Amino acid sequence: MRRAKQNAQTTEVGVARSWLTTLAVIFLVSLAPRLVWALWAHVRPFADMAEYDFLARHWMTTGEFGTPDSRAWRTPAYPAFLAIVYHVFGYSWRAAAVVQAFLGAGTSVLTAMLGARLLSRRIGMIGGLFHAFSVAGLLYTPYLLSEHIAIPLTLASLLFLSRLDANERRPWLWAGVSGFLLGGLILARPAAQFLIPAWLILAGYSFALRKWRPVAAAVCAIALIVTLAPWLKRNIALGLGPKVSTIGGFNLWMANRDGANGGWDPKAVWHWTVYPGEGGQDRVYYRAGIEWIVTHPGGYLHLCWVRLWTVIGLAPDHLICIWGWPTAANDRVQSIYLRRMTEPGKVTPEIERAAFANRAAQTRVLRPLRWFAAPLAVLAMLAAFWRWRQMLLLLLPAAVYLLGIALTHAESRYREAVGPLWLIMIAALLESVYLWLRSRKPTRNAAA
Repeated sequence: MRRAKQNAQTTEVGVARSWLTTLAVIFLVSLAPRLVWALWAHVRPFADMAEYDFLARHWMTTGEFGTPDSRAWRTPAYPAFLAIVYHVFGYSWRAAAVVQAFLGAGTSVLTAMLGARLLSRRIGMIGGLFHAFSVAGLLYTPYLLSEHIAIPLTLASLLFLSRLDANERRPWLWAGVSGFLLGGLILARPAAQFLIPAWLILAGYSFALRKWRPVAAAVCAIALIVTLAPWLKRNIALGLGPKVSTIGGFNLWMANRDGANGGWDPKAVWHWTVYPGEGGQDRVYYRAGIEWIVTHPGGYLHLCWVRLWTVIGLAPDHLICIWGWPTAANDRVQSIYLRRMTEPGKVTPEIERAAFANRAAQTRVLRPLRWFAAPLAVLAMLAAFWRWRQMLLLLLPAAVYLLGIALTHAESRYREAVGPLWLIMIAALLESVYLWLRSRKPTRNAAA
């Protein structure tokens, strides 16, 4: 009896060590190309990237977050991350890219761990390797974007939520940690507010055990509120109201209006003059966006459909089309061209032609990938419903998040926030197809 118990313990230790070795291999396999890309690529921060970079440096030098005209336009988590990197390594985009390469490799490991906890270690391993070689996961490495911390926060929070069913003695502890991480995620990507209902549902009810957990849901909500409270209190004190970000109104209006294409409109300037102040602008934009939605229901439904197909994957990633092959020459051309709004005389016809030619080349490479990846992602989500109790921790957040941004405002890069969840579902689909084909294959004895 004792020997059998010892053998079982030895086997368990061996399996655990084997899984740790697998995770280490996934980390190294994911890190190698990201590190090479981070050290080689040239990507000059522009638009969102430039804002994050400026906010980090401004925070370091003045001790204050934001500027007098933009105090809560961006949330503080990613600028804080950049400020820490700059403080430790000196002001260097390259250093930030290298740190982000390690974060990306860690995200591959988290993807594998989540897949293994929910389904199987084989599915987790496949999902982790998919993330290690994902196009966006690799090419985003040198971009100064909040996805680098938002995605691992999403996975880590879901991992703690997954422990609720595994450890019934302390569900409140895992729910609290998950709520804390969700708060950090929202401070990195305000669109993650759409995930709050999914987190509370998953914390408050076990679909596997068919059991309510009101205490866990309450603790998750309290941890979320405590995490967000200092930021919300600061914004209230500044007269902005209890807002996570003041970019929401602008995004809603920009994405839901006549000829909505992401461009500017003279009415925006008029709104600024009539309603001065960041909070006033945000409220005006919200009203303008909602008013258009109410008065143009058909046009709004069409835009929702377009946004849904965009985030599913049928639209090429705009950032990859710009810096898909980020050489120093391409970076210089794109940087000059992107400054055309503020420095129109800087862009010559030659620069414009070169910028468009480089983008067209990247788009030609991405087009075949999207026609393959998008249907596979949709099929994987549909297939996940067959074992929805196991997959709900992936399905519900992905569905709620995609629906939220489809109803409001979406860009192609927004889908990256739930990209690893899709990869796990795709890995599960491929394993199911493999097992089905294997079961259909006649054995040697049957053939005889």
